[in-house]
Amino acid sequence: MAGLAEIMEAIAASLDPLTTEVPGLQVTAFWNGGPTPPSIDVYPGGPSGLPVSQAGWEETFTVRARVASPDDVGAQEVLLGLMDVDGAASVITMLRIDPSFGGVVGGSAVDERSGFQPYPGDYLGCEWRLRTIQ
Repeated sequence: MAGLAEIMEAIAASLDPLTTEVPGLQVTAFWNGGPTPPSIDVYPGGPSGLPVSQAGWEETFTVRARVASPDDVGAQEVLLGLMDVDGAASVITMLRIDPSFGGVVGGSAVDERSGFQPYPGDYLGCEWRLRTIQ
């Protein structure tokens, strides 16, 4: 059974191919307090640790993308590409390729994505809620 850190690392690894589609993209498997945008970080979300059967439980993770200043149209275009539901730069597409992340979890699904959100440091971004089954 995988621990939280191992799961976050597997999720981040599944997003690494986006670095070839988005120049300069930084992907980290832990909460990143000082990103160099564009960036994606993965960290525990809520609610988590919910039993789904006698044999397992559900863990929720936040996948967050941030880009530079919200006034930068080019940065907004990068973020929109990450937010698309399909395509070469789509976070959802990358997460769907292997929902078990190499067998680290039993399965996963993205169940929501936010819209644009401002973040401290003059960043613009969005978040996906990823549910995994252990």
